[in-house]
Amino acid sequence: MQSWLLGDEILVTLSINLSGKTFHNKNQTILDDNSDLLSAIRSSIGDKIFSVGIMIWSIHDFIQLSELNKMLPSALPNYFRFTGLFLVMLSIVTRKFFKLPAVQTTLMTVLLIFFMSNNGMLTGDNHIWLDLVIMIFGSLGINYSKFFGNIALFRILLNTLLILLALLGRIPNDVSVVDTRIRFNLGYTWTSFAAHTLLFIVLLLMWRYKDKAPLWLYFALGIVNIWIYQKTNTKSPFALVFLVLILWFLFSKVGQENVQSIPLRLGIVFLFPALMVLIYYLSLHSGQYSQLDELLSGRLTLGHTYISQYGLTLFGHHIYDSTSFDAIGQTYQTLDSSMMRYIIKYGVVSAVVFNIAWCFTTWRITSKGNIYYDLVFVVLALEAFSDPWFLYPSYNIFIILLGTMIFNQEDLLNLLE
Repeated sequence: MQSWLLGDEILVTLSINLSGKTFHNKNQTILDDNSDLLSAIRSSIGDKIFSVGIMIWSIHDFIQLSELNKMLPSALPNYFRFTGLFLVMLSIVTRKFFKLPAVQTTLMTVLLIFFMSNNGMLTGDNHIWLDLVIMIFGSLGINYSKFFGNIALFRILLNTLLILLALLGRIPNDVSVVDTRIRFNLGYTWTSFAAHTLLFIVLLLMWRYKDKAPLWLYFALGIVNIWIYQKTNTKSPFALVFLVLILWFLFSKVGQENVQSIPLRLGIVFLFPALMVLIYYLSLHSGQYSQLDELLSGRLTLGHTYISQYGLTLFGHHIYDSTSFDAIGQTYQTLDSSMMRYIIKYGVVSAVVFNIAWCFTTWRITSKGNIYYDLVFVVLALEAFSDPWFLYPSYNIFIILLGTMIFNQEDLLNLLE
């Protein structure tokens, strides 16, 4: 009898323990689910704060590159800049963080400090590289696809408003005549700004929508591209926009099967450094390529001028840069090519380090096998070959993708979609 009671007590105790464990496991599951939900909410809030911060920050450059700069208080752009950067930093503490590998995080921190010191402080480009470093850190963990889509829509609204103000005569719409070509500024301070703005908007929209873009979007962007070309007569971005639209449409119809290969991927990855070496070589020997120089609107001659003046240096330094034709005591002289500007102004060491970082970023993102990402990197390299906007986040916001170097492949692929 005693033995039976003892056995019964054991059974009862075992039953109670098992029930308690089951109850505990259910509670733990509920807590884990709630924790995941809170983390998702925090990440969503953080992404929105980051997007708003970048939008506000971009108004800073938008004002300075438009006729609004002559009409608004001179201190106003900096208010937008600092407010935007504050929100970018605020977004960091509200976002769920992935487990960041210590070695990669340390290396990227050292890399960005080097860029901020060499490319910023030594050359006088503090505002560009300080802001970019803050943006890269602030972007860690965001959903890039949604973010790029939000930025595209914001830029459409902002630049449409500016062009309408110019067409309605509310702000100046300056006209210039170059070789019988009539070119309108459309509210910007330079004729080509509108065309390059459209190019980056198209790249952002393609990254966001991929093969889900509606047919009317291709037609609308194509019509806008033609209209801007008629007004500004800016050839390079006009051709690139149509190239992107045609390939974007074709890829969306034929799918991505059998379009990826190792040689193609390597070509995309090393396109940027290859073009950088090419533009330097062509500029160095510009006299031998007069017809190509004419096609590139004298960019090779200007590059040769800077090589003669400054040569190649290891590290960054100040260079003369003036885009004004009528300023007293100043001569027009600038480097339109982002690649030439990088080599001459930031030095060989920084150029090598940046190319390694950009190639590594390109390699990891193109490993996704998404042809739209590949096309973005190709067009960015072509744009950087001839024009300066690759180094300006207000145009090329894709440069924040450098921050993806620290994520493992699984986390990276989740963030890209």
